[in-house]
Amino acid sequence: MSAKFEVHDKLCDTEFTIGWLLDSLGTNDKKFKENYGNRKISNVSARDISGGKGMFSIVLKCEISFQDSKDEKDIYTTIVKIPGSYVFDEMNEKGVEDAPKAEYLNIPEMHTTEVNFYNIFKNKIPKILPTVYFTQLWIPGKHQGCLHMEDLSKRGAGLNFYDCLNHAQIKSIIRGMAYFHKELLCCDEKSWRGKFPIKIEMFENLDRFVEMFSKTFKGYLKNDPPNF
Repeated sequence: MSAKFEVHDKLCDTEFTIGWLLDSLGTNDKKFKENYGNRKISNVSARDISGGKGMFSIVLKCEISFQDSKDEKDIYTTIVKIPGSYVFDEMNEKGVEDAPKAEYLNIPEMHTTEVNFYNIFKNKIPKILPTVYFTQLWIPGKHQGCLHMEDLSKRGAGLNFYDCLNHAQIKSIIRGMAYFHKELLCCDEKSWRGKFPIKIEMFENLDRFVEMFSKTFKGYLKNDPPNF
């Protein structure tokens, strides 16, 4: 069976290619190397799963299938998160009222903060967060940024807008937060202090932010009312 992809093919419309993804998996993902590294790959695909769930990035779910795959579930999945102003550009193109301008958002700095977090605390992050295999800063005009990370869909689940957490889920979150707070309080401040500067001029003041959020929430109620 011949491969159904070219290593130079791009992941959706981004700068990242299938070849880059496979190199990152082979170099940085221990689980992939140990369990899938010797299997011949038949196809690689990617799709954006972030629609309506994120504003400052797109999230690509990449699926790798193999020539000896037993069935359609015998694949390996991984996530590539790419920062950008995609959502805001689309809102402005559609003429959405009060849509913020991308140039005021400082998204590259926001991405840098996220990259620094995972790079500095990668050995202290609780298991409720994904393992990040590779990070790249976003340098506008030079190259896109990214976070190549674990796909949590096999050991977790996403919640819809109106879903509620049960007691076990709440306890799990609190346990993870307590663990991380302990690790943060006990670590050397020099490892992180001053490395998370961020300035977001998205709104002139808090009142405008609350007003915009209120309009968004009312839109959810109008288009998809909760069923209590």
